[in-house]
Amino acid sequence: MTHKHIEDILDEFIKDLKNDYELNEKKEEAINEAIGQIMHNFDFEKVHKVMEFLDWKLVSQYKAPTVSNLRDIASELLYDAAENECSEMVCGFAVDIDKDNFLTFDPVTQKYHCQIRLRFVVESLTGCS
Repeated sequence: MTHKHIEDILDEFIKDLKNDYELNEKKEEAINEAIGQIMHNFDFEKVHKVMEFLDWKLVSQYKAPTVSNLRDIASELLYDAAENECSEMVCGFAVDIDKDNFLTFDPVTQKYHCQIRLRFVVESLTGCS
C-alpha cells in the first residue's frame, strides 16, 4: 500500500464520520423539535387535576405529583423512548413510537421528521383469544 493510498482511505473515513455526525445532528434536531411541540402543547394541568381527583399518588412521594413533576416525568420518558426507538409507559404516561415512521427523511426539504406521541392513560385493556 502506498502512502497516497493510505491518505485516500483516511480521507474517505473522515468524510464518512462527518456525514454520520451531520446525519445524527439532523435526526436529533427532528426529535428535539417533536418533543418540544409535545411539551409545549400537552395539557399537564389537566393530567394533574385528574390525578388529584383520582387520588393518584406516586409511590416515592405519597401524593399526586406537581405539574412540574409531571413535565419532568414526561420529558424523560419521551427522550428515553426516542433513544431506544420503542414505546414506553410510566406513571400513566405512554409514549407511542412506530419504528417504521419514527424518523423519516424528506428529500425535498432535506430534513428528518419525527413522529412520537404522548398520552396519559387512566385505564387500558387488551383482549386476546
